[in-house]
Amino acid sequence: GEMTSLEEFVRLLVVSKEISRNVVQHLWRIFATESEPALKRRGAIVLLGMAASAEPDIVKSNLEVIASHGLDSSSKDLEIAKYCCIALRKIAAEKKSEAPLRFSPKHFLIEKLGEILLGTFCDETVDDWVNFGCLAIKTIFKLSDQPDALCGNLLKAMAKAVMESGQSEEEEGKAREDTDEDRESFGEPLAQSTQDPLCGDCSEAESSIHCSSTIMTRFLIVAGQIAVSELIHVETAIGKEIKRRRNLKKEKTPPQAASATKQSRRKSKSGQSAAGPS
Repeated sequence: GEMTSLEEFVRLLVVSKEISRNVVQHLWRIFATESEPALKRRGAIVLLGMAASAEPDIVKSNLEVIASHGLDSSSKDLEIAKYCCIALRKIAAEKKSEAPLRFSPKHFLIEKLGEILLGTFCDETVDDWVNFGCLAIKTIFKLSDQPDALCGNLLKAMAKAVMESGQSEEEEGKAREDTDEDRESFGEPLAQSTQDPLCGDCSEAESSIHCSSTIMTRFLIVAGQIAVSELIHVETAIGKEIKRRRNLKKEKTPPQAASATKQSRRKSKSGQSAAGPS
């Protein structure tokens, strides 16, 4: 509630020109200065995103600044990246007469979002990855012209990372088994096994599918978010675009042709009613 009220207040200030260009430029300077405290940089991008509700060009004209200073895959501060995603979603055109702003999969902004998603996916030390991941997927669907194909490739890469993380843990288990065999050959006592002797080779089958619960949770949540975003994209974004193009086609149609089409439809309807059941 408080953030919504603050955003509306900032929007009204921008509309009434109470927030000058100098203030906006100063906020961008704070955001782009890496030596500034993280909390101060977060506050700057939050306010800039709120101001973009009234003037999307505030964010649209600084996409490179956001990509280089807010979507760095080597950074572990996903709070700033999360607020960058919120700001980026404000630049999509919502007017019925305008085509929505869409970027190609090769656009630097879309590539940065994909890089930071994959670059931090397996890092369990990163906090709040799930919230950022969901926002990043929503942003890709909002701004990319091929979000389904792009997110499909991201999901494949994440699935591969999940399998590789499981294989690395399996290799560690085999290394421990080799160490135990070496100790046995030298007559050293082995650590007592906690496995069930009746299980046989089932431990090997289990280890082949074992991976970190954190990484698996991230993968499943992202897969679910992609599925939901795809449904919303088909029902709203594509539906709106079809209606917009249909309206543009009607506006370009000459009035005489439109009236002739209406008259022909009326005649066909009257003919059908006259030739009704005898």
